[in-house]
Order: sequence, then C-alpha cells, then structure tokens
Amino acid sequence: MAGYHLCRHKTADTPFFIENIQVSVRTIEELAYFFGRFPALLDETVMRKELVQWISGEINLPRTAIRMDEALAEGSSKNFAMPVLKEAGLFSSRELVYVTSAYERLDAMRPVARKKAVADALLRCGKLSAAIETYRYVSDALSVNAHDPEMMAACWHDRGVAEMRLMLYEEALSSFRRAMHASEKEKYRTDYLSALFIARPFDRREQEIENEHITEEEILMAEELVAGARTESAEDESYQPPEGYLSGLTSDYHKATGL
Repeated sequence: MAGYHLCRHKTADTPFFIENIQVSVRTIEELAYFFGRFPALLDETVMRKELVQWISGEINLPRTAIRMDEALAEGSSKNFAMPVLKEAGLFSSRELVYVTSAYERLDAMRPVARKKAVADALLRCGKLSAAIETYRYVSDALSVNAHDPEMMAACWHDRGVAEMRLMLYEEALSSFRRAMHASEKEKYRTDYLSALFIARPFDRREQEIENEHITEEEILMAEELVAGARTESAEDESYQPPEGYLSGLTSDYHKATGL
C-alpha cells in the first residue's frame, strides 16, 4: 500500500459503527482498510444487512451492495469483503491475493477456531477487554468437548497476555498457569514464570514455586529475564522485551493500528 490514498467515493453523512473494535467509518476506503488489516474481525457483528444498506445508501454503491448481500446469504466472509476491497482500490493485486487466502482459511475453520482467531485479532489491535471475553467464550466451548488441548493452552496463554497488559495480575497468573498445565510447550512455562516474578513480591512466590515444582535454574532464569527487561526498558524508551518474554507483550502488540 502507498503512504496515503485519496478517497474516490462519497463520504457518508452518517457513519457506520463497527461494534467489535468500537470505531466509526465514513468512507469505503476506511472500511476496506479494516477488512484488509483484520480479516478475522469480519464476524456476525459486521456481516449484516445494516452494512449492506449503508454501502448502498450512504456511499451510493448499489452494485457493491448487491454483491455483498449475495455473500451474506452464502455466509462467506471472503465474498462479503472482496467487493469492498476491490472498489476501494487500496490494495495491490499481490496484497489482494494474500488477503483472499486469509479469508479462505477463516471460512474453512470450525467455529471455535474462528472465534479464537477473532480473539487474537482483538488482542493485536488493543481491544483487551473484548479479547478476554472472547477467549473466555472459546475456553468454555472447548471445555465442553475437551479434544483440543493445544488450542485450549493457547487460549489461556493469550488471555493471560491481555490480562497482564491490563495489569490484572492475579487473573493473568491464573491464565498462564492453566496454559502451562494444558501443554508442555516451554514458552508457556517461561511466560508463567516471567509473569510470576513481575506480579508477586518475593515473599508471596515461595508457595507457588513449591507447588509448581520450579527448579532453582528456572528461578534464576526468570529473575535474570525480568531484571534485564526492566533495566533495558528504563535505559531505552524504545526498548521492547525480547522474543518469548510474555509473548503478547512484544512490539507487535504495541504498534499503532491506525484504527
């Protein structure tokens, strides 16, 4: 995409409110930017008749609205988004191929995996409370049919990331702990330990360290990791924690989205 784009179509007198990210749009270019950047967020709160009518009436693009209405009947997020993306002209052919493949993958997902993708997208764009609620929905759905422990672990871990960013430390520790117990992946244990050393003073860590059978080597590693991150952060305002350090607290989650 180029650095800037002129809006070629009508600006709506009445904006359309995108509920899941709490943002209003007035042009098809703004809508296309949302569709292109966050395919997973094109959910039932966006794919509805009201948006089709807004495109037809407020933006004065009845042919685009007809194609979107047909896609609405099919339940295809890809076919719903493509008319907007093509009409806006923000994306190159290569970018459209990439976005199309993202929508195809989403349309092929089972509902619970698609909902997890929604939560991940909300986390990426900084809608932390909404992300936590969506992760809660996913974990509840997975607990009914406990056949995907890795997705359950990822769900609890990413929920912990959002809770840490909101400074809900006790909730985050609980989430990281459940992720660690659901999967043997090393990053879940590392992130749990890092969160523990951030959230708990020394005198309140001992019992938890004992309960989780944390080794002396792991304690030293967590202490060094957290101390190093705090020192670097204090010395350099542009510093971001290293890869693997509370994965959700990496630079990707701190970048402005433009939305």
